[in-house]
Amino acid sequence: MKKAMEKLAMLALCVAMSVSFAACSDDKSDDGYQVVDPTTPEAPEFTTNLISEGQYRGDYYDAGSGNILIGISDNTIVYDEETGKYVGNGKMIAISFNTATAEDPDFATLVQGKYTGNNSNTKGTFTLGGQTYVVTYKDSKATKATVTKGTITVTTYGDGVYQIEGSLVTGSGATPVHYVGKIPMYNRSFTGCMSNLTSGIELSGLKYAAIINQGTYYSDQSEYAMVGLAGDNYTLLENYGDGQCIWLGLNVSLGSTGVPSGTYSVLNSNEMGDDEDFEPFTAIDGFYYPPLDGFYGSWYYHTGAGVEAAIKSGNVTVVNKGNNQYTFTFNLKDGHGNPITGTYEGTFVYIDNKD
Repeated sequence: MKKAMEKLAMLALCVAMSVSFAACSDDKSDDGYQVVDPTTPEAPEFTTNLISEGQYRGDYYDAGSGNILIGISDNTIVYDEETGKYVGNGKMIAISFNTATAEDPDFATLVQGKYTGNNSNTKGTFTLGGQTYVVTYKDSKATKATVTKGTITVTTYGDGVYQIEGSLVTGSGATPVHYVGKIPMYNRSFTGCMSNLTSGIELSGLKYAAIINQGTYYSDQSEYAMVGLAGDNYTLLENYGDGQCIWLGLNVSLGSTGVPSGTYSVLNSNEMGDDEDFEPFTAIDGFYYPPLDGFYGSWYYHTGAGVEAAIKSGNVTVVNKGNNQYTFTFNLKDGHGNPITGTYEGTFVYIDNKD
């Protein structure tokens, strides 16, 4: 993938997620968080004015621990799709927890216990030195403060539900931390299948569709078409929202002004070499490139449910009816073997990004 890697920064999917290290949404419903293990009735009430996200980054600091970056944000801070900035008043915090190394990086968990801030990066700590911080928004203006010390206690209640309590100290004083609720966890370790799906998905209610032709960025023998399909509560061209969305990375024939009819089989990016592997009528699987925090190829997302999945096998059948009218039928699987299927028939927005 020599030529492909040179172009990664230009072709990444900007996945829309919450808190300061990704885009947030102010549209979460209470039902989306109220999933408490019935065997733990003592679990406290959910916090209703906060949203959260976790990213498992493997042994990020080479200290023999598993690093999980947790972000928590007031839902009074809203991501503005037009400006790409946050607006409103409130706080965001990011805590770089050092916990147990995950047996399966796709389903990492934060171990309960007390975490103290320092720079040892060992288990039972959270990392300081700018890795843990507080961002305060006032009249849409952001001020970032590095955390210098603090203690956080984590309690787990099963099914991804956490209570996070404590205090973070910055040069501006102490910021109390209180969060109770479900925290979606995403694999950012560059290992595993890059999917937290636990069952198959059949996409229905797809309403929005776009084809973005990126020209010969990946190969001289084909053009790369990014095909997006989304349902309600998703702004497709901004790649933002809580609804369901699937992106398909298709290699199409040179000179195409759309996607030619045919069947596109998913390639394994780990086994690809140089340009000769990017044949027309193939699809690039989903993969993640940590140095650029970039997502490439074919992916399924449902941010409102805390789910993402790199597509690793299967095929997409396309019927091009002309005038940007298509039928797309996809029979795909993630790396765990969970099927991701669906059909969309209708009009596509076509965007020509060729050089």
